[in-house]
Amino acid sequence: MLAGKHEKRYPMLVTALTVLAGGSLSLDWRLLRRAATYPENPITTVDWYEPMALVPGDFTTPIPTATTDTVPTAALETASAYAAERQSRALLVLHRGELVWEEYWQGYTASSTFNAMSMSKTVLALLIGIAIEEGHIGSVQDTIATYLPEWQQRNGPADYRPTLTLEDLLYMQSGLRNRDRTDSPFSDLVQMYLGSDVAATALGIPTVAPPGETYAYNNANSQIFGLGAAAGHRSALCRVFIKPSLASDRSQ
Repeated sequence: MLAGKHEKRYPMLVTALTVLAGGSLSLDWRLLRRAATYPENPITTVDWYEPMALVPGDFTTPIPTATTDTVPTAALETASAYAAERQSRALLVLHRGELVWEEYWQGYTASSTFNAMSMSKTVLALLIGIAIEEGHIGSVQDTIATYLPEWQQRNGPADYRPTLTLEDLLYMQSGLRNRDRTDSPFSDLVQMYLGSDVAATALGIPTVAPPGETYAYNNANSQIFGLGAAAGHRSALCRVFIKPSLASDRSQ
């Protein structure tokens, strides 16, 4: 579920060298190997990621294409120009369930794959809404500890994790520690992205402030969702998003 900053390979090589020099992380060989081989373009080099889980697609029900101009062409052309200027690879616009614009650049096609990075946070939020609608989750006011037994017990007066709500995580106001440097093996982000035990790293991140007080963009919030409230909802991901929109299976 993690989709963090997509830095170049150099900071990850620094991380690998730091691990070797310090040896204080019990030499996590998987982290070392991943840091040393981190691709120049982590968004498009999808074969680097492993392991990956297959999410079934639907070969029979493509998205319908609009037959009338439901969105002004001038607006779509403006959006296209904006995307092209920013080195985008694709632009798809859906309106009322129909595809009204589809354009690709830089050699990309409808069958190309890429790492969605932080776009997955939007999908995660939508999955929470679906889970609430279907009765799997009560509301965004539920505590994450309701779905994450490891955080049900408080470890001291400054540990606010048992009180964090789904809303706190969605709004990036959880108060969780936010170590997101990409050139340090001690960074929570590096440990979650490259390390051997993502769950243990995420669950070990403490709160450093009470929830609801400060906004801080933190990838740990999404990872905790993946371990707790959003866990087990891959079927909804497949049914609501993947099958209606893709003509083939995809990995995650």
